[in-house]
Amino acid sequence: MTVSHPPRPPRPAEPRTLLSALLRGGPAAGRGAVEAATLHGSFAGVAAVVALPLRNEAELIGPMLAALEASIGRTDLACGLVAVANDTADESPGVIRGWAERTGHAAAVCEVRLDPEVRGAPHARRLAMDLAARLAPDALLLTTDADCRVGADWISGNATWLADGAVLVCGAVDTDEAEIAALPGLVEACGVAESRLYRLLEARWRELVPDGSRRFVQRAMGASIALRASDYLELGGLPTPRSSEDRALATEVRLRGRRIETPEDVRVVASCRLLGRAEGGMAGALLDRTRSPDPECDEALVPWPVLEARAAAWREIHASGVADPHGVFERACDVRPGLVAERMRLSAVRAALEAVDAG
Repeated sequence: MTVSHPPRPPRPAEPRTLLSALLRGGPAAGRGAVEAATLHGSFAGVAAVVALPLRNEAELIGPMLAALEASIGRTDLACGLVAVANDTADESPGVIRGWAERTGHAAAVCEVRLDPEVRGAPHARRLAMDLAARLAPDALLLTTDADCRVGADWISGNATWLADGAVLVCGAVDTDEAEIAALPGLVEACGVAESRLYRLLEARWRELVPDGSRRFVQRAMGASIALRASDYLELGGLPTPRSSEDRALATEVRLRGRRIETPEDVRVVASCRLLGRAEGGMAGALLDRTRSPDPECDEALVPWPVLEARAAAWREIHASGVADPHGVFERACDVRPGLVAERMRLSAVRAALEAVDAG
């Protein structure tokens, strides 16, 4: 008698196979190759997966992994880690493999070589997020940086906001206080002035746009981003401009009319290293502040007249019923006289604060 058996479910694709396919057809098509890929455990049943790009960060990755483990311990979700190291000459991948073996969490640890033009942070994060979304397509997809320490409630906090209906959650990023204190005094002074002016501008914007139809700034930093893997795939993946891929993703979500949250209870602490991989990133800004007597400040800051003009423009555009009010507004801020603002330097930020103090 012949005994029939139910068909076996297809075997999940291995990380190397998936990553090779991504390198053949994604934004880095034909400009990279997989050198190594190891799978630890199984991603079946993983409910939250963290995508981590890295390069030559063995000295920084230990605290990051310890903080991640603590955050995993504060949630009931089964968690996994997908790490993609590109053009790495140190033991960063080995450190993560050791962590996976020690903790028993599902992990994919991959090493790739990328051509120089796609070797930066945007393409590296794109590969990590693309691979994570394919290994755990029903999971929550989070990303951070190798030099960051996520908060204890980072995973659970992101999960709560996503369950509440947010499509994209952009967490807050703090700098390491001890490391900041070790840098020249102007670095800390610049951060204090920035923070104060930001809070004042944000408060004034809420007065001018009381319906909350648009926020003063839509914060988005790769150090803390979360969304559902299914939404990530629907969006077409992470944009890959030369820099600011995190803000480009937030813009794409916003232009589709989807909900973005920037909660204060989802936080990470970033190192104050002066040499980073992201063009226009935090490391470059800190380095400039150690060298310049009048460094550039956060690009979100604008003079008071520009804030007033932008708020008026937003009210007008929003009331017009145009199909894409956010896109129209952002394009107007790039070209319309009165809405365009040059990057403020510390001297300008201090002058704006002095004007407030003078009444």
